[in-house]
Amino acid sequence: MKKIIIEVGIYFTQAAIVIDDRITDLYVEDHNSQSIVGNIYKGKVTNVLPGMQSIFVDVGTQKDVFVYVGDFQKVPDFLEDEFGPETPQPSQLLDIKKLFRVGNQIIIQIMKDPISTKGARGTPHLTLPGHFMVLMPHDNHTGVSRRIPSDEERARLKKISAGLNRENHGLIVRTAAAGKSEQELEHEYTWLSHLWQKICRKMEKKGMRTLIYREPGLPLKIIRDHYNDEISEIIINHREYYQEIREFLQFISPGKRVKLSLYEESEWGLPLFEEHGLDKELSNSLQRKIELKNGVSFIIEHTEALTAIDVNSGGYVGKKNLEETVFEVNKAAAVEIARQVRLRDIGGIIIIDFIDMKEKKHQEEIIRILNEGFAQDKGRVCIKGITEFGLVEITRKRTKNPLFETLTEPCSACSGSGRVASRKKIVDRIFSILKAKRTEMEKQKLVVSPEIYEFMLKNKLLKTINAATGLKLALSKDQSFGLSQFEIH
Repeated sequence: MKKIIIEVGIYFTQAAIVIDDRITDLYVEDHNSQSIVGNIYKGKVTNVLPGMQSIFVDVGTQKDVFVYVGDFQKVPDFLEDEFGPETPQPSQLLDIKKLFRVGNQIIIQIMKDPISTKGARGTPHLTLPGHFMVLMPHDNHTGVSRRIPSDEERARLKKISAGLNRENHGLIVRTAAAGKSEQELEHEYTWLSHLWQKICRKMEKKGMRTLIYREPGLPLKIIRDHYNDEISEIIINHREYYQEIREFLQFISPGKRVKLSLYEESEWGLPLFEEHGLDKELSNSLQRKIELKNGVSFIIEHTEALTAIDVNSGGYVGKKNLEETVFEVNKAAAVEIARQVRLRDIGGIIIIDFIDMKEKKHQEEIIRILNEGFAQDKGRVCIKGITEFGLVEITRKRTKNPLFETLTEPCSACSGSGRVASRKKIVDRIFSILKAKRTEMEKQKLVVSPEIYEFMLKNKLLKTINAATGLKLALSKDQSFGLSQFEIH
């Protein structure tokens, strides 16, 4: 059974695609820093950079938006990923100096959220996604999702879309349109056309540095992009969003009964995600180490430039020989790694260190498993073959901050390193400071954390320090102190 479960909290909205009680896709939105991907702005060019063939645009957000000149000439990346480069691409770039000057007005759509110190990235190619199709007002490109396997069905949908497109806009038919009637597609096309006309009227009225169109919130966007005939139930804990989703489902599937439930309370008084056992899986998706039931494990390490994943056999010992054991370990890890990358929304460069396999067929099977695991990924994914050292390089398009950055914050004790100083190191630092202070006053009081207090008593360090410094040191603990905190009075 495939479900969509959406929990709206005070700070976050969490939406999960669940198959047989297991999360396959997870989306989290911070209410205080909502995604601006898909928003359309009327902006003002603030900088033209010929050397980078790009411009920066002030749209009224905290940082200016970066726009690359190449985006003026080709189908947007996210469309090319799903639908293929079905139109020829110009071989020469336009001259950015001839296109824009500082102060020019431009309409752009956000394609990538601000990440870390970088501002958002925009594109002049406007797209209005619906459930069955995507309208591209400034383009005349038409196409059908290549994720629809039937050539006959693709041809049927292409013929229908060509007949609908009376304004000669660009039009892309999405995967969800497979098997849908011409009437259903025309119904949505009319709605998208009216939406575009509404946006055009706002463009004329509004001044520069203003929002022209806002993408719907996460609950409605999840339904728009993920709902299909395989979904058996949709559950949400928010009454207003529940009503919006019900109206949207009636719009895209008039006459069809969909099991949509409003979750308000449970017999045990549990939150929605906890009621369905998803809170533990969400917690696991923030852990550094992932352990599988058969003993196999892998560690995920994030760095500034890339994410490294190290596979370990753990307690799995196998039954046949070393090569088969290693292959089984890597197979189990590959399946879960693909899922974890999607759940955590890890983007950029990903390096996986599998255990070395000698047989070529085993290496090829691991790549096949990874490709299968990322087949339904909405992000653009490129998987390289296994190197002689057992490494696999994956690039995954980054459009927003990964899950751990949204749901965690740097540790106050370790300053974000993930590790804290050892007890020995902390005591050694205390000793150095006390040694430097011994001329100030003979009697001093040292206040430490409970962990350091027990460590010093167990190892009789107070006597050692007093003897080495000539102090009469009194030791006490403060329950509120973190491991490395201490005070000297």
